[in-house]
Amino acid sequence: MSLAVLVYFEKTQTPEILFFGLFAMSFVFEIFRVMVPLKGIYELSPFIMIIGTRILVFSRLFGTISLFISSVYAAGLDMQKQGRMVIGLIIALMVISFRLPVNGFSWDTSFTMIFAYSSMFRFTELFLVLITGTSFLIAAYSRGTVDYRFIALGSLLVFLGRSLLFSADTWLTPVPALIMLVIGTWLITARLHQVYLWL
Repeated sequence: MSLAVLVYFEKTQTPEILFFGLFAMSFVFEIFRVMVPLKGIYELSPFIMIIGTRILVFSRLFGTISLFISSVYAAGLDMQKQGRMVIGLIIALMVISFRLPVNGFSWDTSFTMIFAYSSMFRFTELFLVLITGTSFLIAAYSRGTVDYRFIALGSLLVFLGRSLLFSADTWLTPVPALIMLVIGTWLITARLHQVYLWL
């Protein structure tokens, strides 16, 4: 995802691609799931497991909301200070994720620690992604370009691919997840590049 952003937008600065890049960057924090198998080898304390889970929850929310903000900019938000928005988002999500009750002794089959309100968390993510797709469709209508329809489809594909990848507990599941991520990323970056090529 990062390579696609670099290839298409090396010299073009756009808010949509900035927040899509932040969405892509949020995948890095999934490395914290490795704590679960390491716990059996190194006897990690539950406190470390809880902190890692809070960081994981933060990154997943951060990724979803970054994708949502990207669509809001496409639909017509005209706020120039993206840095302030990112800092405000980080602070708000840190407060939410570090107050979330986490069980340091149990995890699911995808090596994600069990935390409270997980069903509400998934519902919120789904709601934000539906609004994201709708915002890109609004952008297609308001800007009179069909490219944003493909970007809306791409945003749904990257979210579905991400969700499948994060919940994968077999060796086969990552294959369709990665295919969806690749196609979705290509649709978003190639079509955004096309949009800004004509501006």
